[in-house]
Amino acid sequence: MDNQLIKDSLESGSFSSSTHAIETISFDSAQVVQKEYSIPQRYYKDQLVLLPINSKKFYIYWEFTNNLLEQFEIEYATQIQFKVIDNQSHIIKEIDCLGEVGEYFVNDLQYTTKIRVVAGYYKDDTFVEIMCSNRIGAFNTQINYKEKDKLVYLKKEKGFTEIIRASLQHFTIGMSSASYLKEIERLQEVSKSSQNIFSSHTLGGK
Repeated sequence: MDNQLIKDSLESGSFSSSTHAIETISFDSAQVVQKEYSIPQRYYKDQLVLLPINSKKFYIYWEFTNNLLEQFEIEYATQIQFKVIDNQSHIIKEIDCLGEVGEYFVNDLQYTTKIRVVAGYYKDDTFVEIMCSNRIGAFNTQINYKEKDKLVYLKKEKGFTEIIRASLQHFTIGMSSASYLKEIERLQEVSKSSQNIFSSHTLGGK
């Protein structure tokens, strides 16, 4: 009887629906083809984009269409010049345009105010602006703590110091005096470093 049950279960008609479902899922998954998408060289849209990277570096991307060049009677895109200006419209850097489409990384330029890039060309010794980028602000490397956050930070710092001190006392058994003094100095250095870091941060009520 057992043999007959095995034979019946192995027949082609047994569990046909389950087997068919699994095979279908496996087959469909195998048929999935990864599509490749190419990034176009240009979008045929006038744009000038300014993106920050860090406190001393930012990225410029531009594209000028033929319609824009014809509008300002610019024969070649290389006649265009970029000017990086601050809030007071002071020029902090000038960059030559290399073509109708391009990008440029500006390095080692410390800026403390919001900046933007203006594109234009010279006509009769007068700079004619044709496009302006978005504004970006300067990076702030300080951390502003609210008064309540200041108290939480101080409590945590004190708690961590006490944990280190308690751990140190636990492991002093069998420790030489030189090693003990070294661990004490390390604890003092940790506490001092933590206080220096906290004092260097700006405390505000924002």
